[in-house]
Amino acid sequence: RAVWMGGLDTLGLDRCHLWHGAPLLDAAAPGTPAATKTYHLEIGGVFRHLNLFLHAKRCSTFGCAHINSADHCCGDDIRFSLNFSTQCRPSRGATLFQDIRLKDFDIAPMLIEQSWQKRSWVQVAIDAVDISPQVEALVKEQLRTFMAEARVFWSGKQRPLNELLNEFIAYNLPANAGPC
Repeated sequence: RAVWMGGLDTLGLDRCHLWHGAPLLDAAAPGTPAATKTYHLEIGGVFRHLNLFLHAKRCSTFGCAHINSADHCCGDDIRFSLNFSTQCRPSRGATLFQDIRLKDFDIAPMLIEQSWQKRSWVQVAIDAVDISPQVEALVKEQLRTFMAEARVFWSGKQRPLNELLNEFIAYNLPANAGPC
């Protein structure tokens, strides 16, 4: 059982990449590019040190091994990346971007290290386990929920993330750039 996790404050961002794909094809006129483009954002970084306080017990015929500390997981320099996408649709006017989606979240292996407890002539082991798939699933779900519900106070009112993104773009877009 995981009791708490520490080290989130050691997060460092070292990658931010924004790009767009080719315009999507217009369904009404096959072979003709539509004005809609999909934009992608990748944010990456590293946790310098993560630790997870674990309370675990594994027994065999000869005795039990216990973990009751933060010394067995998760490691140093754990890399991660978040990938988002959104579509720009000029036909929507001032609300070019209406949805921002988390496409993927990847994190390097987070290992619960092997622990040994000596009981006279017997050693009992708790095998090393990679918990990154569980962490990825949890973070994906939490971020999707957050992004759907998040409101940022800006210009005197609470705004959803996509509305705020549209305002930033409208404010910073050069006049000759076109909407997407």
